[in-house]
Amino acid sequence: MRLVGASSLAIQLPFILEGLFAALLGGLLAIMVTNFLVETFLTQNLALELAFSNLVTSADLVSIAPLVLGVGAILAVLASGISTYRHIRV
Repeated sequence: MRLVGASSLAIQLPFILEGLFAALLGGLLAIMVTNFLVETFLTQNLALELAFSNLVTSADLVSIAPLVLGVGAILAVLASGISTYRHIRV
């Protein structure tokens, strides 16, 4: 693409966006599966037997979800940006 006049950003942007979307989708999937497991096993089954202990709740998952998505997005953008920069630089 560089031979036809594309800038470095125009070459890198599709790969960076693909990494970002994959990270966000993976983070959402992880949060949903974890929420399902917490609701199914901890809240309904194990919480009744272990009433004296503090277990993870859905409210805990909701509070940490933005952190999971944010860190995943930042790492994906950095990884995509660095790897595509190394290939463009050559």
